[in-house]
Amino acid sequence: MVIYWIVTFLKYLGRDNQNSQIALGISVGMLLGLIPVFTLHWFLIAVLPFMIRMNLLAVFCSALCFSIFNLSLNSYFEQFGFWLLTGHPTLIPLFSKAYNYPLLPYTAFNHSTVMGSSVVALGVFLPLFFAAKLVAKNHRERIHTFWLSTRIQRAYAHTKRLIH
Repeated sequence: MVIYWIVTFLKYLGRDNQNSQIALGISVGMLLGLIPVFTLHWFLIAVLPFMIRMNLLAVFCSALCFSIFNLSLNSYFEQFGFWLLTGHPTLIPLFSKAYNYPLLPYTAFNHSTVMGSSVVALGVFLPLFFAAKLVAKNHRERIHTFWLSTRIQRAYAHTKRLIH
């Protein structure tokens, strides 16, 4: 019975079946995984999957994968953020003016790791979206049709009819 609940929960999370919804879920999960937690823009992005129709399972899985990936790249994000914050003297007045706005300090943009990871994540968002859309289309055409023909899937479909 527990397995049935787990499968039902996974089916609920994966109920959005369009390729663009899956790709958007993967891309938003990448943003959640790469941007450090407890910043204002992370919380705004975390609310986004519940406001826009996207695959929640793709969001959760990609956020988990990219946060593990983030651990190995954290020092590079810090170096890149430090370069962005201090390498361009013409941007320093802009950053100091932005720090005096009411909500922008809560994004922690003045922290080098947050700045570096946020800029990289936003730069990778669109290419990852289109690549994930192609992968989802390929998955749907090949792997999913193969999965539907396996004995495990047919046995699950048969037991599902017996339970209800």
